[in-house]
Amino acid sequence: MTIAGAGPEERRLRNLSQGLNVRFVGVLDRVELARLYHSADALVLASEYEGLPSVAIEALACGCPVVALSDTGLEGTVRGRGTTANSVETLPNAMAEAVRIRRSGVAIQPPNEFTWSAVGPQILDVYSQVTAIEEVGDS
Repeated sequence: MTIAGAGPEERRLRNLSQGLNVRFVGVLDRVELARLYHSADALVLASEYEGLPSVAIEALACGCPVVALSDTGLEGTVRGRGTTANSVETLPNAMAEAVRIRRSGVAIQPPNEFTWSAVGPQILDVYSQVTAIEEVGDS
């Protein structure tokens, strides 16, 4: 298991993982993170309070299935692209299912509403609106 990133729970996680095959790699740049997503069996989000974390979309965009807890708002995002667990206790079963999905060769992609072709025009629209406001302010 590889844990990327850093945060307030890192020390506790390191203590809990002593004697287990867990590797902490710290904060990664986007290229290193993409490599990790490509090589990982799954991204596991065991948080109950994430909403729609960008890490889930990033993993899916790299073809990495996502495992999340149920009732966190990620069910629709991971459906067909990973799996959910009803509780922390059932995470191992969900992780095994994600590995099966990954190894099946099925194409993993983010939902259409999160692809660049969907998001890009929305971002450009915001830029256009901001530019229009600046032009009015400069008059």
